[in-house]
Order: sequence, then C-alpha cells, then structure tokens
Amino acid sequence: MKVLFLHGWHSVVGGRKPTYLKEHGHEVINPALNDGDYDAAICTAQTEYDQHKPDVIVGSSRGGAVAVNIESKDTPLVLLCPAWKNWGTATTVKPNTVILHSRADDVIPFADSEEFVANSGLPPESLIEVGTDHRLADPEPLEAMLEACQRLTGTDMSIPPQSDRLTFRVWQDDDSECFHAINSDPQVMRYVANGQFWPISRTQQFIESASAMLKRSGFCQWALIHRSSGCLIGFGGLVDTGDVPEIGWRLARDYWGEGLATEAASAVLNHAREVLGIRRVMATVQTENAASIRVIEKLGMTRDQTFLRDGWTVSRYFCDFTTRLADDFNP
Repeated sequence: MKVLFLHGWHSVVGGRKPTYLKEHGHEVINPALNDGDYDAAICTAQTEYDQHKPDVIVGSSRGGAVAVNIESKDTPLVLLCPAWKNWGTATTVKPNTVILHSRADDVIPFADSEEFVANSGLPPESLIEVGTDHRLADPEPLEAMLEACQRLTGTDMSIPPQSDRLTFRVWQDDDSECFHAINSDPQVMRYVANGQFWPISRTQQFIESASAMLKRSGFCQWALIHRSSGCLIGFGGLVDTGDVPEIGWRLARDYWGEGLATEAASAVLNHAREVLGIRRVMATVQTENAASIRVIEKLGMTRDQTFLRDGWTVSRYFCDFTTRLADDFNP
C-alpha cells in the first residue's frame, strides 16, 4: 500500500504516525509542507500526489485541510483531527473518507469533525472517536489509522498467502506438539542460530509471537500445511523487523527436495507485494546453508552484505518489488 502522508502544522517529516505506517510494511511519501504558506503546502501535496499516485492519503490536522483541498480524484482519505475550518475552502469531503478524532482534543474541536461529516452526508460511522489528545500518537489511534487505510484500500491483511501444494494458515494451540517435533530434528535446525534444537517452551513462544505479530502487523510466519497429506510441515512467511520485513521458512525433513521451500517463499513474496503492498523484503542466511541460498537465488534476491552475527557468518539479501514483476516470483 502506498500512502501519501500530509503532516500537521509545525510537525516534522518522519514523525510517529508516518513511521508507524512504514513499520507495518507500507511505502510512505511524507513531504515537508510549508508551515508559513498554505498555498505552497497545497502545491507540494498536489505535486507529490500527481507524481506518486498513492493508494490512500492520510492528512493530520492542517495536513487534513491540505488533503481535502487538493485534486485527488477517487483516492480514499483518512483524516486525523482535520483542521478544515482553519485552512482552505473545502466544507465537504468525498464519500470514501474516514475521520479519526479525539473528543478530548483541545486544539481542533471534535464538533468540527461532526459538522464535516454532516456537511458531507457521510454515515456516522465515518467519524471514529479515538485517542486522548490532538496528536493521536498512542497505540490505539495508530492502530485505528492503519486499519482505516487498509479498509479503504481493500487491503485485507488477514488473508494468508496461497500456493498449489501448500496451505498457509494461522497457528492453532494444538500445533505445538507437531511443530516441536520438526524443531527437534538436528538436520532441520542445523543452520538456525547455533544449531541447537528448541525446547517445547521455545516452540510455544514462537507460535504465540507469530499470532501476536499477525494481529499487530497483518503478517507473520504462517503455519504450512501440506495439502495432499494434511500435515503441518513447518512455517513460511514474514517477520516484522520494524523496518524491512524479513522472509523465512522451515520445513520438516520428510518434505525436502520437492521444491516446497521455493514454492512457499514465492507465494510469500507475491503476497507481500500484491496483498500487503510491501515494497521491499529481505532475507538473512548463514553462508554455509547452501539449500536456502539456492532458494533465495531462484527468487532473484540480491545479496547486499555478509557479516558476523552471534559468531556465525551471515549474508543478507534484498528483493525490491519496484523493479520486479509479480510473475517473476512463480517457481
């Protein structure tokens, strides 16, 4: 998902809200808007919109007033405490708009957003009361902002990847025993950190962390089910690193040599681009792990650097979707 984020008056580029969107794997265009010249701010925003053609526009406070006064066709708007009465001439907003506002806002009255919704003939649910102040930078409003962007753009973050021979699904409580057997195989774990098998508590922790990440970020290391056998055979997916998401996979040894790792990784890359709107993915691998390196090379990922991590030599690879076509990732 590509987001044009228009910041508020006296706010800075790269603030908490655009950073939050970026941390969740989305491309964020966050131009500096002139604080002293509203017309110049409009010009900057219009230029950025025309150049980047974003999937959604997020406008915060004065940035919200900028958002509703540029020509943005049918691009959805997410407005955060919009200061529409303070700047610009717009008194209504397009139908595909969501407004987030705190009733405790002491800068822009909540009643202004109620009036904006009424003027525009929007349904009452278009105005979401959230947060405890004007900034809307706490976890709850940040999550609401992300959810509004996803809903307006049709980005369903709950849909897992798909492939011919594998089912990707959320983890279930009774997966731990089967997954623990995979994590207890020395050959499977040979190139995972120090190569030691995981105790059952570590396996359970992985499942809990993946479930929490899916809720928080919209992606995770999904459980992999072999379609023909119905067995849980490992995992495949993405890790939210706080910057560029990292792809990873692990398969039970009985399923090696069938091209399933490449199939899983290809499905994850296609999902990252086509469903999640992620623009860049990385992979890290121990340099002695020839099998995983072959998969990475089949995917066309580019090696960036090699370094020491916890005493092991590791290479890092990147895939930049802005220079690749979706069908490049078909195994």
